[in-house]
Amino acid sequence: MRLLLLLVSVLVLQGVLGALVPAGFVPDLFLLAAIGLSARVGPARGVAAGFVIGLVQDLAGFGALGVHALGVAAGVFAALLTRGLISGEQRGYEAMLAVGGQIGKWLALGLMLAWTQTQASAGRTLLEIALPETLVTALLAPVVAAAFDWAMGREVPLEEGLL
Repeated sequence: MRLLLLLVSVLVLQGVLGALVPAGFVPDLFLLAAIGLSARVGPARGVAAGFVIGLVQDLAGFGALGVHALGVAAGVFAALLTRGLISGEQRGYEAMLAVGGQIGKWLALGLMLAWTQTQASAGRTLLEIALPETLVTALLAPVVAAAFDWAMGREVPLEEGLL
């Protein structure tokens, strides 16, 4: 029940923040939710959950169908790679996972933008949106991580969720 409440809150907050905050400065709560979920269900289910969360983001009207699904899944994968490289005891752990996730997401989205738009347009989009979004997402990462601790408990070791 707590998880459902948390995920509905993410959906509502993302919509409210998207309406109130200037473009580019809206944190990616969907990505943070997917990273938080993946840290508790394991890598394989986490990437699949990231795809589903991204698909919900697309269906909620935040983008073309499948774009965020791929981006969030790629972001979760990158966050999991980051998680394997750093210790959970390090200061700024959640922010580092968020930055790793943002890098993965924007690499996937950047490839799609470059494929569908001109190079100059894709580069401008990345600079105007990706950098400030990454900053605000990293700043909110500890808050979302604490919410997932409340909803689902502590993270499971990375090795436990492998196939």
